[in-house]
Amino acid sequence: PKAIASACSSSIALWAHDGTHVGTLEGHECPIIALLAEPDGLFSVSVDGTVFWWDVPGQQLRRIVREPHPDVTVHCAALHQSGLYLVGTEGGEAVVDGAGDVVVHMVDTFEP
Repeated sequence: PKAIASACSSSIALWAHDGTHVGTLEGHECPIIALLAEPDGLFSVSVDGTVFWWDVPGQQLRRIVREPHPDVTVHCAALHQSGLYLVGTEGGEAVVDGAGDVVVHMVDTFEP
């Protein structure tokens, strides 16, 4: 696919360059708030803090990198060479190792 989209739903639509819908990635239970592409796949992050790592060409879930967290609401995410950063509210600062090869850092937001 040449384009990927998620419209605050729990699924990811895959589109070809010519606009043809070629598939849908499903599995999140809450709305997806971030899609982060990297050379080996696609990360999707939902509002409950769940992080999935997708094999886009195969249209399948590679692995659940982070399970939902009941005390966290994630507002945004960023991918960096040092790991995947999630920014949210509620709960304290936590660092979660996502099964060895992906490190997920949870960072608190603050009120000005």
